[in-house]
Amino acid sequence: MNLDKLNCSIVVQNKEMKKAVCRSNGNVKMGFEALSMIISAKGQGKIGVYTIKIEDIIDTLYALD
Repeated sequence: MNLDKLNCSIVVQNKEMKKAVCRSNGNVKMGFEALSMIISAKGQGKIGVYTIKIEDIIDTLYALD
């Protein structure tokens, strides 16, 4: 599988994987199957890491009211 056709989203909370979803050419895998898609992919890719505090999310949601 080529990395330019692979798109994955992984949610980690308190060092525990809560959700993993990978999509490639209409093929969707979740959980550890999604991680296996990343491991078996060939080529170079990009990884983006984001940290969001739950308090910031709550503050933002209440500010929208």
